[in-house]
Amino acid sequence: MTMFERYSLNSKTSLTNLKLVHVLGWDGKKLRVPKTVGYYREPQKMEFPIDLKYGFDKFVPMPPECFNVLHGMRYLMQLKPEELFDQPFDFCTNRRTLLELIGLNRMKMRTLVASKFNGCIYIKTADNVKEGQADVIRMRDTYVFKLRQSLVVDKPGDLPDIEQPIIKGKQNYGIFTAELDTIRLLYSAELTGVENSELLGNFSDPAVLQQCNLASIKILPNHMQDDYYVNYRMRAWLLQAHFANIKRIHLGFFNENGQIVAPLITEYSTELLNKQHWCLQCEMRVLRTFLEDISMRMANEDCPYTTHIFHVKGSNVKYEVREGKNEYSFLDQEFIDFMKLNAC
Repeated sequence: MTMFERYSLNSKTSLTNLKLVHVLGWDGKKLRVPKTVGYYREPQKMEFPIDLKYGFDKFVPMPPECFNVLHGMRYLMQLKPEELFDQPFDFCTNRRTLLELIGLNRMKMRTLVASKFNGCIYIKTADNVKEGQADVIRMRDTYVFKLRQSLVVDKPGDLPDIEQPIIKGKQNYGIFTAELDTIRLLYSAELTGVENSELLGNFSDPAVLQQCNLASIKILPNHMQDDYYVNYRMRAWLLQAHFANIKRIHLGFFNENGQIVAPLITEYSTELLNKQHWCLQCEMRVLRTFLEDISMRMANEDCPYTTHIFHVKGSNVKYEVREGKNEYSFLDQEFIDFMKLNAC
């Protein structure tokens, strides 16, 4: 019996105790707590049409070093030694990897790499383990970033500056903790902004983080407007929202000229979930079973360099191990040294 067959035999599975515990922003030089995570604003009538092609010639793609990073490691490194012992996690990862573990396209080959260190399994997709090349950018791929620039401002009441170049690498990330039944998760996810109408305080303050009402902005072409709620992209969007406790999704529709000419549609995530042909709890069971399987395979492992590699397609999983330092090792030496000094 494969793990994808086993999951259907299990009972109710859900993500609980989900908290935003830290925020990091990449300013082009280093990761630090940002002064703002951005505030969503409704566009005024006079702002339409919103030209999503505008400024494409100045678009700066994400550099390879910013791609597919486990920002949870940076969160752990800013904790005091006693706090490290109070926050044991079974897995440290990012939201992108969690979606790959669930399998948005289960017939696509997915490769994941994992290392276990100090009792925690660090896992990510393997597409950027080795230094890669910067993104090859198509204009269509930049549309959503232009819309975000038009709708997310530094503080409530501000107007956007659409003349500024979009630098994809300058991105804020949320660090989340959650429990998937008994599995304790620490993971990061990109932040679009918040929906709060009042200015929030210092994002280093846990009380401020608990006030954040995170936003989601998505786009689709006009011809998909009639049945957008069952569009194939909606599964990924709702899973993204679930892992970040996002209550609403703002959806804009663009025409063949790359323009949004009508107000955005705003939908509650719970209402969209009720219209789907798939089951959120089933997806969480798939994830739980996969994580349990990885935990069993790595039960006797604890080396920050040894890498377990999982090649997954459909219900088939091929598994290999590279012992010691190898070309797939991905934990930062700075992080390894910190944990050995403070948490081991």
